Amino acid sequence: MIFKKIYETVEFLYDVYLYRFNFWDKSLNEDVYIPLDIKTSEAYLNIKNNPSENTLSKWEEMKSKIDENNKIYLFRSCPKSWRQLCGREGIALMNNKEIKAFIQTQMN
Repeated sequence: MIFKKIYETVEFLYDVYLYRFNFWDKSLNEDVYIPLDIKTSEAYLNIKNNPSENTLSKWEEMKSKIDENNKIYLFRSCPKSWRQLCGREGIALMNNKEIKAFIQTQMN
């Protein structure tokens, strides 16, 4: 019983930490989408400092699809998914809340 209470407390503190320092705004069960421009996306993907061929080819393909309907976002799955060891983070090309392309940069 006491271990369950300790686990729940640690889980709560972890959620509070993620909320405070990683831009979770509405709910701890919602994914985060932060709009990015091309220059910021390239800096995030480390394009200028010797990226992998896979990342570079995916980025070039994604960049060619950018228009007024398709926008680039930094995507990060909700804290609950990170706690359950299935969290994802990366750059997403989106059109009306639908992900058209995705470059994953982190996972656990």
